[in-house]
Amino acid sequence: MFKYAPLGSPAIIVNGMSNVKKVFNKEFKLVKTGVISDGFTDLMGGESLLFTTDPVKHQYLRRLVGQSMTPDQISKAMPSLIKSANDQIDTLKVGEHFEMEKILTSFTLDVAWRQILGLDLNEDEVPTFYNAVEDWIGGILNPVLSLMPSAMKVRTKCGRAMKYLISKVEDKLQKLEANGQDGSTLSGMYFAKDDEDPTKVLTKQNIISNTFLLILAGTETAASTLTVAMLVLGLHKDILQKLKDEQLAMMAKHDGKEMTRDMLEEDCPYLDAFIKEVMRIKPLATTGAMRFAQETFVVDGKQIPKDYGVGFNAYLTHQLDPAIKEDDNSHMDVVKGFKPERWLSEDTKPTEYSKSSFVFT
Repeated sequence: MFKYAPLGSPAIIVNGMSNVKKVFNKEFKLVKTGVISDGFTDLMGGESLLFTTDPVKHQYLRRLVGQSMTPDQISKAMPSLIKSANDQIDTLKVGEHFEMEKILTSFTLDVAWRQILGLDLNEDEVPTFYNAVEDWIGGILNPVLSLMPSAMKVRTKCGRAMKYLISKVEDKLQKLEANGQDGSTLSGMYFAKDDEDPTKVLTKQNIISNTFLLILAGTETAASTLTVAMLVLGLHKDILQKLKDEQLAMMAKHDGKEMTRDMLEEDCPYLDAFIKEVMRIKPLATTGAMRFAQETFVVDGKQIPKDYGVGFNAYLTHQLDPAIKEDDNSHMDVVKGFKPERWLSEDTKPTEYSKSSFVFT
């Protein structure tokens, strides 16, 4: 465990799966989600899953926000996701150098406006949306901004960007009210009903706050993880070939039909293993949302005082996992230790692909 002081407040970072489970399996009892600075909620909205400290309300939000990301909703989103990917691929030219991080950031921003928000932006407004998201995220990552009074925040680049994004969400909500569902994530939240009480729906502020949370999770963090995935494929041409072979076989099996979520789940076990291995090397969250100790407790022989911030380190936990740990730490090396096969059972490991027959042999 490590102690540090973000914005001057004492916090502990826990690592190791047994320690992480001991602490975070007691969410809302041993630890409770919170923020180091109340000003941070001005930049994110205070009604998202990330900042809800009441366990009953948290479960309620999870049920309703979760309805926007069910397998059925993701299946409906596949055409939009494919179009976003194809649009970025079309910008690439053989023989030219390009920066994958920029391409993948554009891809995730494209997904944000097409799928998460379900906007119908004209070509001229797309750069405006991109810049607004980047300015808003830049403000979130600026600790000075979180300490500013609310009246000052609204006049910053981040504040203006947030105002623009909120206006887009509000406009979309009006269209959903008039026209009904459209398959976007925002639509899924707007029309979600609580199974335990169908009269309950998400408030406008609930939707705005959780939409902002999804934009943050679906752009900055997703782009960095995808960038690592591209790096790995460049370093491991054999893995790239296995992925291509698997997907060509999938396309042949389904006679060239448009790809669906079910097809990926059923016919691409190596792709799933590859993604898991990327997430092992490059977890989405560095420390997760900050929690706060509700009482003084002991972990791994060390005392964590009441009111201390408590986070976890996914990367270090993976590094110390005894199931894969090597003495020279090569298991965390993207060259020596990257092995998607560790996630496969014997019956799902790919065999040599036959280009002539378009099937696995």
